Amino acid sequence: MRPAEKQGRRLRPGRRWWLLWMLAAAPAYGMGGAWRIGMGVATFAAPAYPGSDSESVFVYPYPDISYRTRLVRLHRNRLRLSPSAGSRWRFGIAANASPPTPAGTPDARRGMPQLPATLAAGPEVIYRLRWHPFGLQTLVGIHSRFRIAVPSNFHLDTVGIGGGPFVEWESRPASRYRMTLGVGPVWRTRGENGYFFDVPAAYALPGRARYHAAGGYAGARATGSLTRHFGRYAVTVFARYRYYGGAVFRSSPLLKASSTFLCGVAVAWVFVRPAA
Repeated sequence: MRPAEKQGRRLRPGRRWWLLWMLAAAPAYGMGGAWRIGMGVATFAAPAYPGSDSESVFVYPYPDISYRTRLVRLHRNRLRLSPSAGSRWRFGIAANASPPTPAGTPDARRGMPQLPATLAAGPEVIYRLRWHPFGLQTLVGIHSRFRIAVPSNFHLDTVGIGGGPFVEWESRPASRYRMTLGVGPVWRTRGENGYFFDVPAAYALPGRARYHAAGGYAGARATGSLTRHFGRYAVTVFARYRYYGGAVFRSSPLLKASSTFLCGVAVAWVFVRPAA
């Protein structure tokens, strides 16, 4: 088996910017919308890597970008399109990321190399139900994410694909608070499970046997965020809970916790916003 830092294939240059092109083209689909653009900083406490029993604190720049028309909804890491104003269907693209895992992390990965940060993006299909508990819109859907690793030399490497069905609740557009809650199981290809949970032969030690993760069920996830605007400032609190019970990689020596929790806060200054 190759060491972890050598896994994956290089992405073709022509495929690296497909998401940016789609985001740039989105406003043309629903003219007359309103932009909200801000920039700030986010800090959060999270496991040192997925399944770790140690925790790290991360601080990152935080872009807060949204655009809304009757047909287009762009909010931070999600772009959703409706085929018509009254349609209950939405089709979109969503993205997420994972921070790098430093070399020498003082836990099960001691002595193993750094895992670069990753970016993931892919399509989703959503249907809006008529059930509105507590005034929240209820959405059901399915999504997929294609994940790439971003090492310091920016030569992007493929990692794998993950996704699954989900249920989501979100506040109505007129609400003073923008809230989103979501739950669902996750399945991942061998490449993505192996990226986080493989132990190559070169890094096997007594008590940390060589391990080759399989593709399949990767646990369940619950996420939530709440945003409130104060004049030109937007404050967002967010959290994510991961449960690894029953995951195909549960016997990996790197999986040290049955569940993990991430929480953080972001503050952004909004310098472009709709006219009052």
